[in-house]
Amino acid sequence: MELKYVRTRPYPERKVKLIKEFQELLQKYKKYLVFSFENIPANLMQEIRREMRKRNSVVKVIKNTLAKKAIEMLNRNDLKALLDKIEGQIAWIFTNGNLFEITQYLESKRIKLPLRPGLILPQDIIIRKGPTGIRGVSEISDLRAAGMNIRVIDGEIVVWEDFLLGKKGQRLSARDVKVMQIFNINPFEAWPKVKFAFDEGVIIPREILVKPIDKWKEEILQALQGAFNLAVNAAFPTHETVELILQEAYMQALNIAMEAGLPTKDTAEMTLEKALQVAHILSEYGFSMAVSTAIQVAKEIIKEVKNKKPDLITKDLEEIIS
Repeated sequence: MELKYVRTRPYPERKVKLIKEFQELLQKYKKYLVFSFENIPANLMQEIRREMRKRNSVVKVIKNTLAKKAIEMLNRNDLKALLDKIEGQIAWIFTNGNLFEITQYLESKRIKLPLRPGLILPQDIIIRKGPTGIRGVSEISDLRAAGMNIRVIDGEIVVWEDFLLGKKGQRLSARDVKVMQIFNINPFEAWPKVKFAFDEGVIIPREILVKPIDKWKEEILQALQGAFNLAVNAAFPTHETVELILQEAYMQALNIAMEAGLPTKDTAEMTLEKALQVAHILSEYGFSMAVSTAIQVAKEIIKEVKNKKPDLITKDLEEIIS
């Protein structure tokens, strides 16, 4: 059986005020963005606050328990999904602006953390073999104490074989810190890391927010082009595709009519031109009788068609066989 703490005493007036202020922000703004400010110095937080004020946005830091209480008291169904996501050392940005632009701003504010024992490695640290450019007696003893295979050649320290100082997830020791300082290695960064955003009832995860806007535009354009091509190939009429579909249908019908020798207003001229071209080619090979016959037949066809369907015969068509 799971035990759950239920507060029986009333909240102090100071906390009631904080809850009310937070509720007012939840009601006033349509969009919220939550980021972690763990290891973020106070001066950077002040810079973020100033920048958000320029964007008509508000940065709010409040205890997670109070934030959850404020949301529960509002009893809004669209906000309840936030409750499970409120954890860690987080700050809230309330805005009606562009969440993606704010995310890009926050993610760009990266700083190096000073090395100290106890930090957890974000990646494997491997020191590659080869000359180091380092000269010094104290460094030699520190590196050998760490277990590194090194040589001193002409006063320069040379790493004789690759050395794994620490694996991802491992905590730094004081010895590790010394070695990393000697080689000027520092993989530790801190930045206001965006966790998620909320936009009128929709929770937007971090992986969507951090993708560059230009990349989104490129993917959207590719999707639109793909959908357009699919609609045209499937002859699915839309406002964007109907003109191209009709053009292709017209050309296909025209080709079929020409192959079948079916005289229409659009094909008669091209069909006779093709026949005359063939006749002229034949004449070059000595088939003059065939040419005369073809021209005579063409004239007869035009005369016949002109009597029955005069609208099919153009002035240019009559000039072709004259």
